Amino acid sequence: MDHILGVDVGTGGTRAVVVDRKGTIVGSATAEHVPFASPKIGWAEQDPHDWYQATGSAIRQAISSAGVPPSEIAAVGLAGQMHGAVLLDEDNEVLRPALIWCDQRTQAQCDWLNAKIGWAEQDPHDWYQATGSAIRQAISSADDVGSWPAYELPSKAL
Repeated sequence: MDHILGVDVGTGGTRAVVVDRKGTIVGSATAEHVPFASPKIGWAEQDPHDWYQATGSAIRQAISSAGVPPSEIAAVGLAGQMHGAVLLDEDNEVLRPALIWCDQRTQAQCDWLNAKIGWAEQDPHDWYQATGSAIRQAISSADDVGSWPAYELPSKAL
């Protein structure tokens, strides 16, 4: 196993590269996905299933262009488009379009939290008093942009 696969799920598409032990890119591909939707002013959403399709396609094309069998991939590195939330049910099925990094529907709540707690001085107790949720618990029921395709891909992409 002499190669590493890198995957970046971006706002407009997914890129994949295959790199050898010397750090040389030996294969690459890009697969576009549907641009984000703005159903209302300030909203920004994308369908995670589009990311999944683009990720699988980019991976297959990059490995093919590298001319190496999938069994030669020793590791995978993932990157995703800044902040985003993929909301999942108890069976890890997507509940709704993902809220992506440029969505601004919670600006008023963010302003309130910043005024009440302050961003730099987030004492976990103060956070809990303001939100009713511990800092780590607040994010445990969602996945981010980079990890949801990774959860779905292993058994299906290659």
